[in-house]
Amino acid sequence: MIDAVAGWVDQFPIVSVEDGLSEDDWEHWPLLRERIGGKALVLGDDLLCTNPTRIRRALEANAADALLLKVNQIGSLTEALEAFSLARAANWAVTVSARSGETEDNWLADLAVGWGGDQIKIGSITQSERLAKYNRLLEIEATAGLSADRMADPLIGHAAIMTEAR
Repeated sequence: MIDAVAGWVDQFPIVSVEDGLSEDDWEHWPLLRERIGGKALVLGDDLLCTNPTRIRRALEANAADALLLKVNQIGSLTEALEAFSLARAANWAVTVSARSGETEDNWLADLAVGWGGDQIKIGSITQSERLAKYNRLLEIEATAGLSADRMADPLIGHAAIMTEAR
């Protein structure tokens, strides 16, 4: 699998690889990071579960360089902030992510901008709960002066917006 993922990263303009291996394949995640690190982010979702204990283990193993942060996956804003802080202290990129079954509440856009997330993952605009978050990002841009020219490559740690078609 590592050879396949590395080949794709070399062949296509891939910015990040989310859960490139099984969530409990701790032996091989460092090998994946070694192969594609610097070319694409090695983004842990199921590997890390926004869980500080799993993040610490990944840090020790050098298993990832980016966190997919899902506040409602860990259970509290306090725990999510601890996960975010651990990732930032390690110079990891952080993608703030919604989860399936979201509502039209757009607070996640404020959290992603307020905490300085590198990316936000909310999906394509095919559903109203996703569109609400994009609309909130546009409101933040208009009032806070954020603009596309201030957003840069997520590999160097600045805000970007990514979508996931479903």
